[in-house]
Amino acid sequence: MNTHSENHFIEKFKKRLETVKNKKYLIENEINQIQAFTSQIDKDPNFMGELNFANETNSVFDLMEMGNPVFFNSVFNRYLLDDEYEGMFKYDPEMKNDPAFANEIEEAVLFAEYYKWLQELEVKPTKKSNFSNLNNDQKLLALHFLGLDLRDFTKEHTAKVLGQILNIGSENIRRNLSILQGGKNNLRSTENLEKLLELFENKTFESIQNKINKEIKNLT
Repeated sequence: MNTHSENHFIEKFKKRLETVKNKKYLIENEINQIQAFTSQIDKDPNFMGELNFANETNSVFDLMEMGNPVFFNSVFNRYLLDDEYEGMFKYDPEMKNDPAFANEIEEAVLFAEYYKWLQELEVKPTKKSNFSNLNNDQKLLALHFLGLDLRDFTKEHTAKVLGQILNIGSENIRRNLSILQGGKNNLRSTENLEKLLELFENKTFESIQNKINKEIKNLT
């Protein structure tokens, strides 16, 4: 059995996922539906009334495809716990080759792979768009050259406010505020100043460009 071939549970869910707006809810709900269904492991396999009721849920997978839920869920849980199901048949090794069970075993393993895939899909973080190519020092310097005058405020409180605005640790900002106004220091390095020249390349910022060029000249 090749569990890495096309998984019809996954393919069906992908198609459904493309059609909904609230993808997060669809993923979470599907995981909950799988957990609810596979918790039926200790129930009587002949509970067709309950199974028909369960089929009315809003899951993407079709519960009626599962056959005997007790056997199906036993394989499902064993595979998730141990990444194998062979141990279930150590007392009856021929059982797994019986056509009556082989298809159900394959479906249970595919369903377990589907469940793992959904969980990875759920926790996968959305990559945040990075709209800035400036480092933290360069961001602070850019605000300075734009005319932000912080001399009337305490460094501690200013650092906290700027930390929230720039999403930077306030301690780093507080330390840099002391050297922001001028002089040769790590903050006002040639690399940082040249980066700001690129930022303020538009002719609108010609006065800022002149200030930066003057500082670069003083550093050389």
